[in-house]
Amino acid sequence: MNQQTSQARERPVGFSTGCLYRSVENTYAPETVQLLARKSSAAIEVMCAYPDHVSRLAAMIPALQDFDVKSVHLPVHTRYTNTKEIRLMLRAIEKFYLKIGASLAVIHPDLVDDWRVFQGRKMCFAVENMDSRKGSFKQPEEFVQFFAQQPDWKLVLDINHCHAHDKSLALADEFVESCGEQLAEIHISGAGVDLYHQPLYRTRQAKFIAKIPAGSCPIIIESPCHPSMLVVELAYIRQRLKGD
Repeated sequence: MNQQTSQARERPVGFSTGCLYRSVENTYAPETVQLLARKSSAAIEVMCAYPDHVSRLAAMIPALQDFDVKSVHLPVHTRYTNTKEIRLMLRAIEKFYLKIGASLAVIHPDLVDDWRVFQGRKMCFAVENMDSRKGSFKQPEEFVQFFAQQPDWKLVLDINHCHAHDKSLALADEFVESCGEQLAEIHISGAGVDLYHQPLYRTRQAKFIAKIPAGSCPIIIESPCHPSMLVVELAYIRQRLKGD
């Protein structure tokens, strides 16, 4: 059995709720979660894009029980300072995280001004490698230094973001070699010329999928898709994982 065939059979693959942000009115609606569950109930990542969206999370809870693996992507439109406002936001997210039985809370590390704000939380936190538009946390050596200081944190490897720096995708291999022990989740999507996420069934960038390292950590699809094309995107990725 080759590496990719083994991956296709063993590891959970699912969608981020954010993949529907262009296509549905409310990505926090139970109906949106149920739509994703009908395509793949193996894994889901709840994208909470804005701090004022945290109050919408509770409506998703019953529908999320159908998923085997759940993660939460923390807001990307805020700075993480050690202030009362951010602490209250994290407390609300933590309550949701525990209620749904999530296993990972994902953060864009370039947004963090004070790491102390995460101390004492009952969440498993992970940092994601950033694309070329960001000012930090783009290279493996930055993460090696970070994990030396925060050994309990995990890594989310975004293949699209690696491509933004290195079209050969050798950078993805470097991340795995340097930080493989911290690897907890993979983000996958195609890439357009504007660096934004694109559907892989459309870009046909099979090399992105080929760079997914062996292992059992979940694969989260971040490709923006119309609901009718979710099954096409999922099939394309699964077929490439099998080596087809």
